[in-house]
Amino acid sequence: MNLLPTLALILAVLSSLLAAAVPMYYGSRKPGYSHLRHTISELGEVGSPVGESVSHLGFIAIGISLWLFLIIATNLLPHQSDVFFMLSLVGAGYVGGGIFRCDPEAPFIGSWSTTLHNIFGVLEYAGAAGAFLTLKRSEFWSPLSEVMSYAGGIVFFCFAGISFPHPFRGLIQRIAETIIFGGVVLIGVWVYRAGA
Repeated sequence: MNLLPTLALILAVLSSLLAAAVPMYYGSRKPGYSHLRHTISELGEVGSPVGESVSHLGFIAIGISLWLFLIIATNLLPHQSDVFFMLSLVGAGYVGGGIFRCDPEAPFIGSWSTTLHNIFGVLEYAGAAGAFLTLKRSEFWSPLSEVMSYAGGIVFFCFAGISFPHPFRGLIQRIAETIIFGGVVLIGVWVYRAGA
């Protein structure tokens, strides 16, 4: 019996659970933090009391878990590697964002570390939107492709919505992250079904 499809699904779900749990856990431990106003990056910002933990334990763990899922998925479905490559940029966004912490309040322009952090953030959202839109190019994903193409568009617009400070920046990012990791789970289910 091939356990790889089951492992792929477990890793997809684990990545999504970590992406939800890390901000909730560390957000409750950072004084004054608001999930509506503040970005996830602000949990790991320089000077944050939970900054090093959330960046090095939380963000990097999410990225690695996602990469492990994608390695197995590529092994099971090598003809879908373009989708998995683009989705790997989400993992790169989390790992890079964890290594390069942003300045306080996650500004668009800041120190060299903030610049690198923001570049990795662009990779995350562009990779997710690109992966979701790419599903339309393959018959294999056709049951998912219509809803995922809408999801890709929403992720793109959410990225624009978190690029500047405003009172609902955190909420908009939570919407994007929910869509991204909900998509990861759906893709994980499709990988599981194809390999089982």
